[in-house]
This record gives sequence, C-alpha cells and structure tokens, in this order.
Amino acid sequence: MLRLSISSKLGLFSGLGIVLAIGMVANQWVSNQRIMRTLAAVAREQTIFDGIQKAQLSLVQMRLFIRDFQLAETAEAHADALAGIRESARAGQEGMNAPISVALRPEKLRTIQGGLGLLETAALRTGGTITFEDGRKRVDTARMASSFAEQRAERAKVVTAIDQSLADAQQLTQEARQDADDAIASASLVGLIAGAAVVLTLLGAGIFALTMVARPIRLMTGVMGQLAEGNTETVIPGRTRSDEIGAMAASVEVVRKGMIQNRSLETEAAQGRVAAEAQRKKTLQD
Repeated sequence: MLRLSISSKLGLFSGLGIVLAIGMVANQWVSNQRIMRTLAAVAREQTIFDGIQKAQLSLVQMRLFIRDFQLAETAEAHADALAGIRESARAGQEGMNAPISVALRPEKLRTIQGGLGLLETAALRTGGTITFEDGRKRVDTARMASSFAEQRAERAKVVTAIDQSLADAQQLTQEARQDADDAIASASLVGLIAGAAVVLTLLGAGIFALTMVARPIRLMTGVMGQLAEGNTETVIPGRTRSDEIGAMAASVEVVRKGMIQNRSLETEAAQGRVAAEAQRKKTLQD
C-alpha cells in the first residue's frame, strides 16, 4: 500500500468512486445525445417520406385527371379535369415544402417539386389540344401526341427523382437506426464496465476499512485493556505503520514504556525502603 494516511486512502477510494459515477453519468448523457440525434434523423426522414408520398399521390391523381379530360364529352367535364390537374399539382408541390426545409440534401426533392410543376404545364398543354365548339369535341391529334411525349418525359424525371429520394431516405434512416443501436450497445457495455468498477471499488473500500482500520483498532483496544490490567509484556501491533494506526501504536508504546519505568521506579523505591528499615533496625540493636 502507498505510505498514506488512512483518511487519504479512504479519500482515494471515494474519489475513484466519484470519478466512476461521473463517468457513468457522462456515458449516459452521450448515449442519450446520440439517441436524440437518431430520433431527430428518423423524424426528418419520416417528413421526407410523407412529402414523397404526397408527390406520388399527385402523380396518380394527375394521371387520372388526364384520362378524364381525354374521355370528357362536355366542356364542363373537361374543365373539371383540368382544374383537378392544377389542384393535384399544387398539393404535391406544397407537400414538398416541409421535406425540402429539413432535408440534408434537398436537391432531388426540389427536382420533384419543380418536375410536378413542369408536368402540370405539360398536362394542361395537352388538355388545350381538346376543344368544344357548339357541343362538339375537337382534338388536335398532332399537338396531343407532342404534348403526351413531353408529359412522359417530365413524369419520368419526377419518378426517377422520387425513387432516388426514397433510396436516400431509406439509407439515412437505416444508418440512423444503426447508430442508435450502436449507441445503446456501447452505453450498455460502458455502463456495465463502470458499474462493475464501482462495485469493485466499494468492495475494495470495505475490505480496506475492515482489514486496515477496524481490525487494527480492535487489536489496539485489546492491548490497551491488557495494559490497564498491568500486563506490560504485551506486544503493540502496528508500530511500523506510517498512518494513524501507527501513530496510535506509538502512543500506546510510550504508555507501555512509561508503565515499565514507573514499575521499575516503584521497585527501586520499595527496595530502598526495605534497606532503610533494615539499617534502622541494625542501628537500634547496636
């Protein structure tokens, strides 16, 4: 053991326990921060998923409204279909605002948002190839074919951007969840090790207190009891120690030596009294 006082040694055990406890708290805080970041990432990607779903719904609805204006037999039905295209495109574009605001890489999401607008323009242009005059439906077939080709091109761009965005979102979500799993596993391992270290520290402190403090004090109490009974031959334990127990043993040793010296002085005094009495009797006889 280090040549330190008992209070210093106990202070070391206490300090080690405090450091380990602080380490456990810090480990838990760090893991909580990682988990919170993971939850924020999952929430962010969920927002992106929701926006993409709205964009996909917008594509489906616009396709249905395009079919409707192709099949429309009245100007009113045709106008309703065109209005539906505008509303679907608007809803899809607005639905991308939140994902774009939170995305780490919003370029593809902006492509989706802009593509919906271009698809709307192409669809409305296609709708313009159908007219109604005097209740009769007229179709500009050449313009319609050109507009449909434009629609397919814009739709393909939007679908490609949606697929890429979904893949990116899924990858980021998986990475975030993996990071959360790693954080939990790491925190559990570090917490287990720190907890075991705390238990060992407390156990060491208990054993130290029992063997290096309680037992020597109990032995010292017994020695002092023997000295009180006059037994100056008893051995003083712990005299070589450099801590408080050693200081106590040194004090008891001083008491023991003092008792031996007093006993020697008493013996000499008694012998002197006996010699004096013998001398007095001899003098009287003479």
